[in-house]
Amino acid sequence: MNNTSQITNYNLFSNTSRLGTFIIVLLWFILNAIGIYRVAKRENVKLPWLAWIPLIQYYTLGEIVQNKSKIKYLGFILFLSQTILFLYFYFLPLNLTTFLIYLVLLIGSYIIFQYALNLYYKLVDPDKAFLYLVLGILFPFLIPIWIFALSKDKSKDNFYYD
Repeated sequence: MNNTSQITNYNLFSNTSRLGTFIIVLLWFILNAIGIYRVAKRENVKLPWLAWIPLIQYYTLGEIVQNKSKIKYLGFILFLSQTILFLYFYFLPLNLTTFLIYLVLLIGSYIIFQYALNLYYKLVDPDKAFLYLVLGILFPFLIPIWIFALSKDKSKDNFYYD
């Protein structure tokens, strides 16, 4: 096998991986957006369509659970923390100092996000909220699926309460 075919194979694999990653991230975003939008409408949150805008959907999530939160302006804090992480990661050069600062920001943002998710789970399925929280920490790729699945209005299901 010559170098040209190895490079071509690598490029094909790299492009396929990028496409697959893009599709998964897009699917996660859509599931999140649908779930957050549904619950925001049900909870009479102002501007529920903001759930369809990347990063701003965290604001909408915070607004959904604001009444149950002990943190004022949770929606704004969630949006700000996610935006700072995004900008910090993509626009600052990586060295030890910036990495350590990023790590601290990441942990703080993660804790706030899990707090908001726990409140969301308590709102939509209070009996299993702790289970969703623990499984979401262990398997974070499931969070968008749960946000979507738990957003369905159970009062419209006749069989749910039979």
